[in-house]
Amino acid sequence: MNEARALPASRSVRALALGLTLGSTLVPACSAFGGGVTRVVDGRVQDGRFIGPDAYAAYARGAQLEALEQYQGAETAYEEALALDPDSVGIWTRLGSVRCASGRASADEAFEQAARIDGDFAGLWYERGRCSLRLGKPKPANDAALRALTLDPLHLPTTTLVVETFLRMKQPGDALRYLDAAIALHPGLATLVHWKRAIVREGGSPKAFVPNGQAAPGLEELDRALLNDTTDEAGQLALELELPEGEVAARAVALGKTGAGLERANHVHQADPADGTAWVTVLSSADLSRNEAVYEAALKTLDGTPTTPSLLGSVLFADLLKRRVGDDAARAWLRAAAAETPRDPLVTEQLRRLELELGDTHPADVTPAAERLPP
Repeated sequence: MNEARALPASRSVRALALGLTLGSTLVPACSAFGGGVTRVVDGRVQDGRFIGPDAYAAYARGAQLEALEQYQGAETAYEEALALDPDSVGIWTRLGSVRCASGRASADEAFEQAARIDGDFAGLWYERGRCSLRLGKPKPANDAALRALTLDPLHLPTTTLVVETFLRMKQPGDALRYLDAAIALHPGLATLVHWKRAIVREGGSPKAFVPNGQAAPGLEELDRALLNDTTDEAGQLALELELPEGEVAARAVALGKTGAGLERANHVHQADPADGTAWVTVLSSADLSRNEAVYEAALKTLDGTPTTPSLLGSVLFADLLKRRVGDDAARAWLRAAAAETPRDPLVTEQLRRLELELGDTHPADVTPAAERLPP
């Protein structure tokens, strides 16, 4: 669950989607002519205003700086984008989000301006809810989240935000009611069922899995199950480890099970477009399997507020950048996504392999998974 994982929105992969999309689809489409333009948002075709390339560029720069937690720079870039496109409810919403992340009271001013432009923009109320929750105000967060859900009832991250706000308000019964609705819409998403069990058992969210590259007991058993294509066993082990399904998909791809990883990641991404690890895993596995249709669809349907990918997801994305863009892009992303040295053998193996291919290190004593894990 995105909110349960508590991954900061400021470290999201939104900038990556913008960069890839700008480089492959949006920039060539921009012209000196105004008028309407058709876009695909969360899989739905929408007619919208023409936005010039300079505004897109400023917005992309702001998103990149936001992803690096450079909030002042992100705020400046978003303000530059607004000078070029002052009627963009989306840019005003992002401006409010970065101001909130940096603790500035003027976040409300940006959100209010967004509401004046389009009070029915679901993303605005979702971000206001996240901001209020971040500030320790669960009741306003709940009000905003419920309004966002009314405007976009199929947006799973909004439902999980509603659930989290009810839990913070000590109203587990209401949280379960909305969680049951999400389970009915997404019966195959096991993390929802796991969260419900935790609420029933403990009255709150389960202890979140922090995908920071640290090994946990049972990971080798999970990897062995993935290598042996024992799907049921892998699913049960993932639940016991409280491992998000997007992370399980990433492990499958890292282990060479590209098809299985793509199927699992795509299932998570369709149900929860904000799962950053699932998104990069779909892109990586689709690229490896030469499935351009799925690759392009994933680029176009990324949720507006994705979470930061796990360390393994970040490595998969760097590998994708190496294949699609070049070594320098991969190095730049690895530097931006720098984290502590992983203690998970699979993550270490993938990271060092990539570093070797980039010529940034020397061979290390890392045993490949196929040799570490006997059948």
